[in-house]
Amino acid sequence: MLADLRLEAGGGLRARRGASDREAARLPAGASRDPVVQYRARGGRTHDEIAFLEIERRDGMQKSGWRHVVVWADAARTTALAVVETEAAEGTHAVYRIVDGNGAPLARVTRRQGGVLRMRRTSWLAETPDGTTLRAVKGGVFGWIMFWLFSPLWAALFAAALLGGDVWRMPVNTIWRRNGAPVLHLTSAESTWQDFAVRADWADGRLAVALVALQHTHLPWRDRL
Repeated sequence: MLADLRLEAGGGLRARRGASDREAARLPAGASRDPVVQYRARGGRTHDEIAFLEIERRDGMQKSGWRHVVVWADAARTTALAVVETEAAEGTHAVYRIVDGNGAPLARVTRRQGGVLRMRRTSWLAETPDGTTLRAVKGGVFGWIMFWLFSPLWAALFAAALLGGDVWRMPVNTIWRRNGAPVLHLTSAESTWQDFAVRADWADGRLAVALVALQHTHLPWRDRL
């Protein structure tokens, strides 16, 4: 049963963008070249593909906030785990519906875009049908303080990041919390992969995977340097 997708605290999720022809040639045998979500069980050393992402593209979608993502359980795209639909997207505010493969609601997600000049962090709010609320903000307070302290050097740091240097950059660390307790943590974002730590058990992991997929589509290129 799809609802039996369980995630354990101490495990990890990884989202990968679609592979180019060159990258696909280096993938393990049988691995999908499409965008995927992988899962590593607690104590495990390897990640297994558990979801395959079909991301609809539109001109200007990065600026508008509009998204449509089907999270498939198989590479052949025969069985959907979840679907992310846009309910509203205007300016810096967007609302998404996450439903399961049968159309039953899993969550309603509100995203408010932050900005460096606005001095506001991007925030997320997920509300589930049973009344559970998940909240997240992009970057910790310390990370943003350090980012602003380095502001006179932004041009040099940006150039170094483009060259592959390990430099201080805009914080991407994002922790989803339920009743103040962490449940899912975006720990790093690179050009190909985004890593999430599973910080609590998820009896129904479909919502966690859908949140990873949605957040994956919202990471701009500068966060992936």
